[in-house]
Amino acid sequence: MNHLAVKIWLSVLLLASSVYAGIFVVRNWRTIDESRNSPTNDLHIKPARPLADFRFVERSGKKIQLNELEGKIFVVNFFWANCPMSCLRLNQAVAAIQREFKDTDIQFVSITVEPTVDTPERLKQYADNLNAPADKWWFLNAPLSETQDLGTALKVNVAPTTHTDALVVVDRAGIVRGAYDFQNPVKLSNCKQKLRDLLVEQPVGWKPGGATNGEASATATPSATAGPKGT
Repeated sequence: MNHLAVKIWLSVLLLASSVYAGIFVVRNWRTIDESRNSPTNDLHIKPARPLADFRFVERSGKKIQLNELEGKIFVVNFFWANCPMSCLRLNQAVAAIQREFKDTDIQFVSITVEPTVDTPERLKQYADNLNAPADKWWFLNAPLSETQDLGTALKVNVAPTTHTDALVVVDRAGIVRGAYDFQNPVKLSNCKQKLRDLLVEQPVGWKPGGATNGEASATATPSATAGPKGT
């Protein structure tokens, strides 16, 4: 009888330990996820493949190389034009952010994941429907493999006809500083706050028109483009 009681108590203890371990793991996952999406916790990822290696065709027909963004803050998203729901809402969210930051030098970059369908002509029509300014908001087309490589470099999973809700923020030194789910109001607000923070942050070693050392300073300095008007 005593032997049976010991077995029962051991079983109870093992079960309790398993439950506690499960709760601990879940809490830690949540903590990690919240930390990653915190507006004060930068990713500081330097893409393994240099952004200068990526070449696209803009809706205007102009060939674009991503090193043209050197020294600029930019926001990247992936979409396909024939998606009438999530992708459209994504780009409507981008349009709202672009209007809010229109008086800054932030560049917005929307890249199709259906390059054979979303031709430059189709992208121009799509961009016109969003009243997207050609100088501040690019709509780009490239072979899907190249677009997926860029997604990998930016730590975002990109696949055809698969929604990618992230807005990826890259600083003036070419460092990925955050990926924000546009459908989450808190994270969307965090994205805009990150852009405001970056507008007053001076990357170490950056000079207008020059190269950077690939590191970003955590020290904010005053700037003429400290943020959009009214913020």
